[in-house]
Amino acid sequence: MTAYLITGEAGTGKSSLAAELRRRGYLAYDADVTLASHIDPAIGKPLAEKLDHYAETGWMWDAARLREILDTCKDVFLTGASDNQHEFYPMFAKIFILTIDATTLTQRLQNRHPGDYGMHPEELQEILRTFEGFTHRTVEDGAIPVDATQPLVSVVDEILAHL
Repeated sequence: MTAYLITGEAGTGKSSLAAELRRRGYLAYDADVTLASHIDPAIGKPLAEKLDHYAETGWMWDAARLREILDTCKDVFLTGASDNQHEFYPMFAKIFILTIDATTLTQRLQNRHPGDYGMHPEELQEILRTFEGFTHRTVEDGAIPVDATQPLVSVVDEILAHL
């Protein structure tokens, strides 16, 4: 089994990238859909109800579900970002980080579907406040930076060229 993580801030194109990888015949999971949930920081448990924004919650991957996916798959791509993702870095053969500038990121987040993460002004401000530090730390941890402002097919081609 070879697992690859493709991470990046909200709005960098992770979900679209997973869909393009699947279109090309690769096994790819969008971790935001399959692994992650909002955690109430007061009790450390998933939120029971949907909120209108999530700036004050933790976004965590389910470790047991991640291990299940990685144990049952031959080669797999996982796209996503979470507050606890660094705990899982040793499970991946390579880690990629989608990089983007603040202007493009803001435009993408403001044009998302209503209710998507980053649409609420507090969430957008939090993303813009932290995304450069997140990118820098992830590169320091060994991630390969990939320019996510280029067309999606080029982003996928660049990632696949590293394998």
